[in-house]
Formats: sequence, C-alpha cells, structure tokens
Amino acid sequence: MDNLVEELRNSLLEVEELKARKEAIKKLAREHRDTITDAELDENKNKIVKLNEEIATAEKRVAELQEKNKNEKREEFKMENKENIEKRSTIEYRKAFMDFVQKGIDNEILEKRTDAFTKTTDAATVIPETILAEIVKLAKISGNILPKVRKMNIKGGVKIPTLTLTPTASWIDEDNPSDRQKLQTGSVTFSYYGLEVKIAQSILSEYVSIEEFEKEFAVLAVEAMTNAKEIAIFNGDGNGKPLGILADSGVTSVNLTAENLAKYDKLVEVKNKLPQAYQAKAEWAMAQETWSKVEGMVDINGQPVARINYGIDGEEKHYLLGHLVNIVEVDRIKDVDSASGSEYYMAYGQFNKYGINGNGDMGVIRYRDNDLNQDVTKALEILDGKLIDKKAFIRIKKGA
Repeated sequence: MDNLVEELRNSLLEVEELKARKEAIKKLAREHRDTITDAELDENKNKIVKLNEEIATAEKRVAELQEKNKNEKREEFKMENKENIEKRSTIEYRKAFMDFVQKGIDNEILEKRTDAFTKTTDAATVIPETILAEIVKLAKISGNILPKVRKMNIKGGVKIPTLTLTPTASWIDEDNPSDRQKLQTGSVTFSYYGLEVKIAQSILSEYVSIEEFEKEFAVLAVEAMTNAKEIAIFNGDGNGKPLGILADSGVTSVNLTAENLAKYDKLVEVKNKLPQAYQAKAEWAMAQETWSKVEGMVDINGQPVARINYGIDGEEKHYLLGHLVNIVEVDRIKDVDSASGSEYYMAYGQFNKYGINGNGDMGVIRYRDNDLNQDVTKALEILDGKLIDKKAFIRIKKGA
C-alpha cells in the first residue's frame, strides 16, 4: 500500500510538472508573439501537442492508480469486516438478537456499536444482516419523496466542494485539455445526527418465528424512519436533524397569493423562477388540499395544464404544467389555506439535488420506560441531509 501511495504521489507531481512546462511555452509565445517566427511557432505547437499526449498518458496512469488504491482499500475493509458480517448472518446471532429484543437477554455473541455521541454504557447492539438487508430493500420503496433524493455515504464532518458532488462538463481541444474542476462555488458538510424509533415491546414479543420477527421489525423501523426523514427533507431546521428544503435560507423564495394560485399566467411566472437548466427534471410537492385548488386548470387556449393520469395499475399520477406533482401530507408541507403568509405551501425543483448521507447501519438499544411501565426497543440510525445544490429548488408562500 505504501509503494502504491508513493507512486500515485509521483504521478500527480508528473502531471503538474508537464502542465507547468506547457503553460511556460504558451506564456513565452504570448510575450513574443510580435517577433516569433513561423518556424518557432510550429516548433512550439509540436511541443504542446507532444506535452498534451504526455499529460493524457500521465493522467490515465493517475486514474489507474487511484482506482487501484480505492480497490485495495475496499478489499481491506471487506476483509476486516467479513468475519463480523458472517457472524451477524448466522442463525445463532439472529436468535440471540431476537432474545435480546423480546426478553432483554444479552449474549456475548452480540456485537456492540458505539456511535459518535453514544456513551459506552449504552452502546447499541448491531442488528443482524438479514434485518439490515430487509430494511435497505424497504427503504428504497418507502414514501413518495425519500426514494427520489440522493443517497450518499460520505464521512461526516468533512467539507465537500459542491462540484465534487455535482460535476460539470467542458469542451476541450488539443491546446486546451480539460483540467480537473478547480472552481468551488460552495461546499457541503454533513454532520452526525441520530434518528431513533421506539417500538413497544408488546408488538415484537408476539412473534415466535425468527423470520416473522425480523420482517416485522424491519417494517416498523422503516415506516417510522421514512416518515421522520421525509418531514426533515422539507422542514428540518439543521439543529440535531437534517436541513430541509423549506428551511434552507439559500433556496429562492417566491410569493404567490391564494387568489393567484389558480391563475395560469401567475403560476407560470412562479414556475419560471426556477432556472431553466433545472426545469426539465423538476417536480412539484404540495398537499392534497392545495392540489384541489389547481386541479382542472387550463391555459389561455383552454387546454388543461393540471390533470390526473391513471396507469395500467390504476395508480393516480398528478401533473401540473407538464411536471409531476408529489402529493404529500400536511406535516411535510402545509396546504394553501392553513399556511400563514410566511409559511410555504409548495416546493418545485429536483429532488435528486437533495442528499441523505448515512451508511444505512442501525443499532438497537433496549430499555425500561418506568413512566409507561413498558419495555421499549429503540432502533437508532446515524445520518444527515441537506441540499447539494440550492439553485435546484424554489419554495412558494402566500406572502403578505
């Protein structure tokens, strides 16, 4: 590994040196452009062409070394965790976990995980791989907003340039090869926040089959956590929880009164506040009551612009001005009638520009709630979330 890192470092230095030589030739040519001969000009062009070839070769080598380094680290991680993963997949571990949740019986086979903010004395018990796999599967299809946001696994506390997460492309020619994107228009830092769901012991104690117990545990955990995550995606204040779209001060705010909501020209004006580059994949989010105000809306030619389509399975899909409408609960976005002048009642943009960051891992703590005289199982997940690109959304309120 050390030799690989050294070779990668040297290759990166070689790329920088070749680029510096190329820039020196171009700078010299610019400084003497009035006196340079045609022969010298041709010689410089040939040198640049050759340097471009050498740079391309060196950059290809860097990419190969970076991929090799990544693969070696991945294999090291797999080897380090393979034994634990295999242990958590055994029937013995699964049975011990079931006994721990149902009866409070601790077993030395159970693996403990101490989170960034968890005390050693209440370290969470790591759930079996079978339950984790079921949770991951259910999470992919749960909710109508959560499946659309971007899922990431980036180390918390690290400042990530937004261009690293949302790169752009540029045209190149033989004299101007594309450099690695150096422009940083902003950065994103994800934190460690705990999301917990408490499950009453009486629910899980009914199951005698390991398979049924694991299935029910996954369903209960995912349902509760999906609800909490979707509420945070819109309304999280960033304090101990993700920063939501409606609470992010960097997102453009647009006023649209309740009276103007059903007016075609006013709604088009609002829609066009979102930059054109983001509109192709943009979707709306609003409450059912708000949708009812625009349902059946027509344009200036009398053509419907707010409609409901039905798929072959009979599922309703709502569209407004040609874009999908996500009907959400009022705990996500208030409806237009109940929202005050300063509260948002619609959002419009690209949900894949919102990122949920976490490794999908989950631990379990079991404790006694003396106030309710009840044993409680608490499932805990560590994650954060925020917009990667704030220009990708607008939020709509009634205004003053």
